[in-house]
Amino acid sequence: MTTDYAIDVFHKAVKNEIFECFLESTTTLPLIYMDDTIRATIELMEAPKESITVRTSYNFSGMSFSPEELV
Repeated sequence: MTTDYAIDVFHKAVKNEIFECFLESTTTLPLIYMDDTIRATIELMEAPKESITVRTSYNFSGMSFSPEELV
C-alpha cells in the first residue's frame, strides 16, 4: 500500500473529476517527496564517515496523513 492515492486526489481535483478513495478515512500512510529522498540519500553518502554513527540502515521520512486529514 502506498500513498499514491494522494497524488491521484490532486490530479483529479485539478481536472474537476471525482475521486473515490479505497482507504478507510482514518488510515494514515507516509508520503515523501522524491526529490527530498534523493537529496537525503546523496547527503548521507557524502557525509564524513566520522559523522555516521549507524551503519546498518537509515529511514527517511516525510509526513503521514489520512484521507480524512487531507480533506
